[in-house]
Amino acid sequence: MISLYSIAVALLSWLLAPLRFVILHLRRTWTWNLRTLPISAREQRRLAALGIDDETTRQYLVWRKSTLLLAGIATSYSAASHTQTGFDLLDELPDLYSPLGRVLLVVYDLALFALPISALVSYFLWARLKFTRLLLVAGWATSFLVPVLMTLIPAHEMFNWEGLTLQVQHKTLEAIGEALELPVTIQPHPVQLPRFLFQTFDLLFAVFNAALLLPTVLSIIPGMFRACIRLKIWLPESVLPGWSLVTASPLYCLGFLILVVNLHQIVANWLLLASALVFAMAPLVYTACAPVLLKPLARDAGGRQYRLVRAAYSALGWLGVLLFVIYLCTREITIGGQVFWLIGFDVLTSLVRPWDIILQLLPFWVEYMGRALFITVMVADLILRMHCSVWAYWKTFANTAAAGEYDEMMGKMSGVVGAPPAQSVGEELIRENGETLE
Repeated sequence: MISLYSIAVALLSWLLAPLRFVILHLRRTWTWNLRTLPISAREQRRLAALGIDDETTRQYLVWRKSTLLLAGIATSYSAASHTQTGFDLLDELPDLYSPLGRVLLVVYDLALFALPISALVSYFLWARLKFTRLLLVAGWATSFLVPVLMTLIPAHEMFNWEGLTLQVQHKTLEAIGEALELPVTIQPHPVQLPRFLFQTFDLLFAVFNAALLLPTVLSIIPGMFRACIRLKIWLPESVLPGWSLVTASPLYCLGFLILVVNLHQIVANWLLLASALVFAMAPLVYTACAPVLLKPLARDAGGRQYRLVRAAYSALGWLGVLLFVIYLCTREITIGGQVFWLIGFDVLTSLVRPWDIILQLLPFWVEYMGRALFITVMVADLILRMHCSVWAYWKTFANTAAAGEYDEMMGKMSGVVGAPPAQSVGEELIRENGETLE
């Protein structure tokens, strides 16, 4: 006879199943060390049925599965939000778009769903690595290239200008100036007014499209960093993830510094400048730690060193965020002779409330994180594929007669370029790995 206690335990377990599901996938997604990931019995049975019995490969596949689930959910939300905004505008102003504009709007919305569809399909087919790798690349290329190619079409071609009198066109131009708080002092000739209005729309939509593409662009390099550091910790014998980190970090820093300099010209606040500089310099930790990241190490040899690298990178990143929050909370703006705090809780003495900023930035953050997680998996797949190719080709080449000639040539070249000789490198690796080589 079934007791009430067993029924209560079963009911509680059923109610907590969704919570355990969420915790499991969050833990897998945000962990640094893939070798500590739990694998469920159901997942082990499925992998065993496919002949995948290597524990290291299984850990990578389940990490990939959980990350794709969160990426699919986040990108689905952002794609649905953008699509809803566009169709709401179309319902309110049915004559706003031209036939070309309606087609482009539909194409743009379909391209937005390329990321969530490819991510969620790859989640359900998570054990089929070859197929889903190609699917992810196709989904990302579609979501990125279609909006970029659409920007080549002049924005004014998307709107319906038929039936607009010169007076209405001039009022439209004045309304744009009022919305941007820019007084329109130019009075173009009636013949030149439509062209002037078209150029204004093209300029505004260029800025608008740049803002829409910002989460995509900003998520590429951070997503690559996430992929490379996880691959290096998971597969420390490989040097390819370390090389990717070391070479990409300075490029990211230089690109970010260009934005920082332009931002400083506009805002001219040293606290904001310090925040941006610290945040931009954080990836240089990987370049500074190149000796650690570029060495092939045994499975348990580099754990402590990698933890220090992660800690230094995270510390600089959070320091930049902290300085930015301090800037927002201490920034004063003078309007009409009265001084206001940029952020505050009092409606009379501050311009923006903290919860308003959170609500406004939440969609941007969700889209950014979704794209970053997507790129993390895609880049990890590509780097892992390259690593396996390099390993196979080098293993085959090492057994040929040409390998001895190549070793002799590289030994002489190392002395010329100032690289450490092979003997000293071998001794260093022996010390790092705690082994002896015969």
